[in-house]
Parts: sequence; structure tokens; C-alpha cells
Amino acid sequence: MILARFPVVSVTEVGANVHVLRFQAPPLARSIRPGQFLNIKAEEGLDPLLRRPFSVYRCEGDEVELIFNVIGKGTAVLHRKRPGELLDVLGPLGVPFTTSGAFDTAMLIAGGLGVAPMPMAAAALQKSGKRVITMLGARTKSQLVTAHLGEVRTATDDGSEGHHGNAVELARAVLAGGGFGKVMLYACGPTPMLRGVQALAL
Repeated sequence: MILARFPVVSVTEVGANVHVLRFQAPPLARSIRPGQFLNIKAEEGLDPLLRRPFSVYRCEGDEVELIFNVIGKGTAVLHRKRPGELLDVLGPLGVPFTTSGAFDTAMLIAGGLGVAPMPMAAAALQKSGKRVITMLGARTKSQLVTAHLGEVRTATDDGSEGHHGNAVELARAVLAGGGFGKVMLYACGPTPMLRGVQALAL
């Protein structure tokens, strides 16, 4: 585990109130595995006091990316970070995804910012020779972040893009069509969505 401060490279808006923060952290970039997260202290001092967990979105070379919405003081601070400013990071933390095994297709099911760990998972699964298909859900089209996911099918609550409904409903419909061989489900999102994925798996 590493506790250090690393320089910010960029903060980029990739969707409606969806931002990617990239920072340079060679030791982290080499050690992070798909599905792990980092605890970030947004600012020095006592406000905000606590670290916040962020799934690792991508690693590229010596750089690491996080994806987030601005929803409170901590994420507002992250959004204002400028190149060269330092980010206080603890990690990597958490149990990584298992990306190998006796299955043919990996189905990634993500709701909203549950997309965060999926690009790293998709890359590792593709490298191990699995077919990867992503069911990506969001409230509306402008909040969908489809980059780095391979074969993507979308669902929106308001019907503005893809399936009119949620990612679990879409996954159920796609699986009913068959042709995927043995399937492993990977999921990240709000608790009701995860309950739906559990029911689908059962």
C-alpha cells in the first residue's frame, strides 16, 4: 500500500457533470489491479476531513485516472485541481476482480458512475481472451460514458439513448438472445441495481 502525494495532470469533463482526473503516479500505476480503489484526501486541513474512496478508472503508462461527479465539497475541490497541484492518495485498496476462469463471455453491468472500474476490467478481460460486452445505464444520454469499454450497449431511464430502462433489464434481454457461451457477470452501481444483478445471476 502507498501513501503519497502525486501531481495532477488534468481534469476533463467527459459527460454532464462527469469528470476524469488524471495524475502521475508511477508506483500506483504499476500496482493497481482491476476493481481496486484509492482513498483520496481532497485538500489539506480539516475541511473536508475524511478521505473519500474512488474506483480506479484507468491506468496508462505512469498515469492513473479517477472518474467522479461533483456532488459535495470534496469532489468540488477535485474538480478545481490544476496541473501540477498535488493529490493526497492512499492505495491501492480492495479485492481486485478475477479476470480469468472457465467462461467465454464477460458481461459488465454498470449503472451511473458504476462505470468507474469497468475500463480496467474490460482491458484485462480482453487480454485474457474473453469476449467483453458492457451493459451501461444512466439517467440520461448526456451522462453515459462509453469510452474504453469495448462492445457497449446502453440503457437510459428517460429513453434518450438505447434501451428505455435500466442496465439490468437490458442485460436480461440481451442474455435471452443467447450466443454468449458461459457468462461471467461483473457489476458496479447503486445497491438496487446490484440486487437486480444478483436476481439475474440466480
